[in-house]
Amino acid sequence: MCKPIRTLVLGLVMVAGLAACNDSGEIKFHKRGDGQQVTDGKLVFTSLVVQLAPDSVLYDSRESNFPAQPLTYIDSLAEMHPFVAFFGKLRVGDSATLRMSVLDYYKPPMSPMPGNLDSSDVLIFSVGVDSVVDREEMMARQRQMQIDRVMQYRAAMLADSAVQAQMAIEDKIINDYMAKNGLTADTTKNGVRVVITEMGTGYVAEPGDIMGMLYAGSLLDGTYFDTNLEEIAKAEDLYNPNRPYGDPYEFPLVIGQVIQGWHVGIQGLPVGTKATLLIPSPLGYGTQGSRDVIPANAPLRFDVEVVTARSPE
Repeated sequence: MCKPIRTLVLGLVMVAGLAACNDSGEIKFHKRGDGQQVTDGKLVFTSLVVQLAPDSVLYDSRESNFPAQPLTYIDSLAEMHPFVAFFGKLRVGDSATLRMSVLDYYKPPMSPMPGNLDSSDVLIFSVGVDSVVDREEMMARQRQMQIDRVMQYRAAMLADSAVQAQMAIEDKIINDYMAKNGLTADTTKNGVRVVITEMGTGYVAEPGDIMGMLYAGSLLDGTYFDTNLEEIAKAEDLYNPNRPYGDPYEFPLVIGQVIQGWHVGIQGLPVGTKATLLIPSPLGYGTQGSRDVIPANAPLRFDVEVVTARSPE
């Protein structure tokens, strides 16, 4: 269904019915581009200025606080609206203006006309088409932006002097634990020790891929606090009859809602790998701990198995 520019401030507009729309309003081209034609099922990046005729600017994306240019999704399955026909006449590189009466724009199925507009008003939409992409490409862009943000956050966190001091304290604790238990790290990444117990031969996930894990988490004193393995859950008084034990826990690598130590330790491990991760608290639950089970500044042990890894849908 068409959604309006609510109070005429556009961030993401989902508009529809391109193929079947009738012309409505006056269109003027200022520049014709030679790029890709806007078609159904595409995502369109634009610059946008909305004016109340004759020259009152209601919105200008070039001066907005939005982190990216406005995006319009053309979806042929939704209901028809004349505003979409405007985009259907454009291609990448075009610059054009559409004049449309408020009554034409806010006719059903759009939302009611905002109270600051009058039925006699005319809206002027000035659009520059910057790029047209498929939904899959847009999702890939968004994932990469999330990955970049997480990596920047992690780097900034690890550069903090207080974090570095705590990492140094726990470095000795983890080393002593490994010596006591006869463990040798195959890899150390950002302070996370990765002890491989069985190397897999399957797919190696890329950042953003969906990983499926079997795991058991414990403190270094041997106290278990979480697992999706039924045998360990029953043995450690963690069993919940409503939990589907044995099902891999799935999350997107780097950007999933798990502790940073998982992302650091698991990245690069092929499907089928079994490993022990020894994680310093800044990459675990930090100074807060968790659920009265994990104390503040507690390094953790996770015994994990990479069961599945796949590209996001």
